[in-house]
Amino acid sequence: MMLNDYSRQGLIDGRGLRLPVVVVRPGAPNKALTTCWSSVVRDPLSNKDVSIPVPADSRMPVASYQIVVRALEQMMNTVSSEELGFDKMLTLPAVSASPRELYDAAARLAAERDLPIGKLHEELDPVATRVVQGMGSQVDGDRALGLGILQDESVDSIVRSYADDFVFGGVELEDIEVI
Repeated sequence: MMLNDYSRQGLIDGRGLRLPVVVVRPGAPNKALTTCWSSVVRDPLSNKDVSIPVPADSRMPVASYQIVVRALEQMMNTVSSEELGFDKMLTLPAVSASPRELYDAAARLAAERDLPIGKLHEELDPVATRVVQGMGSQVDGDRALGLGILQDESVDSIVRSYADDFVFGGVELEDIEVI
């Protein structure tokens, strides 16, 4: 609301982008319930088994970190205030995906590259399950798509992008500067 109001008053040239769950995050998992959407790709592709606290068929809107960065760049550099109109907020288009679908995409990639892959296990936590089931499983990013904001093609494209950078690409976490 403040973003829209301050923009309307001419105090700022505001714009915002609502983000879905960003996957696949490299490095150690964090404490967020949604971290398992990254863990089911990252760990098995490192030939480690992974246990998740929610049902493997739970769905969340997800986007790759590459698409998130590109979309933020687009919002700053190519989408004008006039195109946004009064509502300066967009929702990033996302793929609705389950941990199982992401794991299966990682398994397909591992098979294609003849790599070992860790196993996926459910160790259900009733509280975590209830919280995740109360979250939205998809988002409406049509307005952003209409303005040319990019979207991931599929869970396979998300997994392949991660693997190209961190499994096959040789990027080490130590090479990444955290700001």
